[in-house]
Order: sequence, then C-alpha cells, then structure tokens
Amino acid sequence: MADFPNLSRRGFLNRSAAVGGALVVPGLLSACSRTGAGAVEGEGALVKLRKQGFVRVAYANEAPYGFLEGSELKGEAPTLHREIFKALGVDELKPTLSEWDGLIPGLQAGKYDVVSAGMAITPERCANALFSEPEFISPRR
Repeated sequence: MADFPNLSRRGFLNRSAAVGGALVVPGLLSACSRTGAGAVEGEGALVKLRKQGFVRVAYANEAPYGFLEGSELKGEAPTLHREIFKALGVDELKPTLSEWDGLIPGLQAGKYDVVSAGMAITPERCANALFSEPEFISPRR
C-alpha cells in the first residue's frame, strides 16, 4: 500500500488529491477556512450555538458515516459530532438527513447550522461555505 503524506487544506485545493469528511458552516470566504478565534458573522457562530443550546447538523445518509437505522441516526459522524459539540458547550445535536444536492443550499438558507458529509473541498464549494479541518482524507485514484 502506498504511503500518503498528511495533506493540508492548501494541498487539497492545489492538488485536488483527496476527498475529506468535514464539517461545513455558512460563509463566503475565498480562502475556504479561517483560523483563529474570529467570528464568522456578528457575535460568532459558537457563541450563537451555545446561547441556543443546540446545533442543527445535516447529514447525507452515507453509511457508515451518518445514516438512519430504523428511526435513529447512527454512524461515525453523528457520534463524533455529539462529543465535539458537547466539549464546545453545545449540549444538544439536532441531526437531520438531506439529499446530497441540498446540503450546501440548505446551509445557506439557514435550515442547518452545520453540514457533515464526505465532500471534496473544492474552490467552487469554498465560495459558498467554510470547511473545517477534514475528519479523514482519502487519495484519489
């Protein structure tokens, strides 16, 4: 098996060599991500989520990452996000499933606070949303 270096986000954009699972949040930035404690808009997204006490996360029904089993949402992403948001002071995760094509438009329309999907981080998508650091990367074949 080939050994792949740990690719940075800039590597993603420059090489288009990987697909990552990442949290996606509303925003219009050409650089695609922001580091530091600056706010996305106004008071800051995390402050807003802490005040409302929950985060609305959309998933694309992708097993094993985020999928319905009966009426319960299961998988790697919701399990991870429950822990991440709890550690950030947002106690409740309100998950929902969305069609793939509706993830970013739903985010932009305010239906969700965050989107979680195995989504390639491309310049076109970066023009419409902010991406977190990827949860995983996979080489393109």
